[in-house]
Amino acid sequence: SDNLGKTTFEVNSSTSDFGWNTTTALSYDDECDFDVVHEDITAEDFFRDYFSTGRPFVMRNHVPKDEMRAFKKKRWDQTESFKLSGKHSVGPTAYPSLTGQKSCEKRFSTLEIENGTVCPEMPERKMVYAFHPKSKQFHDMYPMYNGDVLDGAGGWRKVGEWFGEREIDLGWQVFYGGDGSGATFHWHNAAFNILYVGIKEWRIAPPLHRGFTGMTAIEAKDTLEGSWYSLKCTQHPGDQIYIPDYWGHMTINHGFTIGAAVIITDDQRNKIRKKKPKKKKNLDKMKKESLASVVEKPKQPKKQKIPFLFIHINKTGGTSL
Repeated sequence: SDNLGKTTFEVNSSTSDFGWNTTTALSYDDECDFDVVHEDITAEDFFRDYFSTGRPFVMRNHVPKDEMRAFKKKRWDQTESFKLSGKHSVGPTAYPSLTGQKSCEKRFSTLEIENGTVCPEMPERKMVYAFHPKSKQFHDMYPMYNGDVLDGAGGWRKVGEWFGEREIDLGWQVFYGGDGSGATFHWHNAAFNILYVGIKEWRIAPPLHRGFTGMTAIEAKDTLEGSWYSLKCTQHPGDQIYIPDYWGHMTINHGFTIGAAVIITDDQRNKIRKKKPKKKKNLDKMKKESLASVVEKPKQPKKQKIPFLFIHINKTGGTSL
């Protein structure tokens, strides 16, 4: 799967000079158990080989240089949306309530998340921050595209190409996390994930073995480690990973990480789509239709119910109806 597509983009795969604390105390390897692609995938290849078959893949060094640079620490702090001192609601995983967990009572700044500040009521759990970006935040994240996240020159270009014309609603998310934090095991509809800062370790499992858990990300990893049904892959800055529909997955952050994801969901599209009233057929249109489709069909006679006949045979040989 290393030669799919034709287009390649120059990227900055190293973010060591971005100013963030990307050191990690945890070991990881660079193995990937599913397809690694180094070039853009065509729509035909994607829908035939991955979307319809439910196969994951990672596109290495997929994000252009200018887009990667927008996530430098100094530049991040200069935006209106992402001041490093701004306070955020954090938890032991993204959206803690989905796995029966609670958010930390204390709100953390981005600097506190970066440096692994401990939550007082759950000191053993690393904190992460996740949010759904709005229009202003998209402009601050992607100024080179004037906030158009699906720009044809950007890291999300293939998502726009594959799904933009299909009117599928897209659920966008952004994640911050310090060293050792992550998302515990969970599942949802198909999603694309781009990493801008740090290293992210993945463990995934096919739909038959999906699930939700309240374990920490590290505990979930230890549980999946060595299982015959789970796959692993390490995501580097500039990589985009595709997780198919309903696959279970979890992540562990190595060093401070910033990533973004988009979930492809029909449900969200149906909720925001305005229902159009059905137009009544006019007389001229009815005349053009065949007579058989306009004339009311005769009512079918109701089926008669067949009465039950009970016969009782007593011990002396007599009967009664």
